[in-house]
Amino acid sequence: MDESNEIKGQTTVEEQIAGVNVPVGIGQTLQLGVRIEGEAIKVSCNGRPLIDVNDQTIQGSGAIGLWTKADSLTGFYDLTVSILK
Repeated sequence: MDESNEIKGQTTVEEQIAGVNVPVGIGQTLQLGVRIEGEAIKVSCNGRPLIDVNDQTIQGSGAIGLWTKADSLTGFYDLTVSILK
């Protein structure tokens, strides 16, 4: 996967099993969605599906982490984590 940062005008939604480059303009706000049900992982950006994979390495409930490149200026706002029922 290509290295990316704000200087290049993009960011990367990335996890060990999948990733995709998403163009981001300076000052632009995006809505990132992640849904994990069993082995199924779905990621969307502004409602547009980006990643749809299965991963058997995730077992049970756990934690989340948000990561960005060290040379990027990135903020995360209104983070909500919900248990699916």
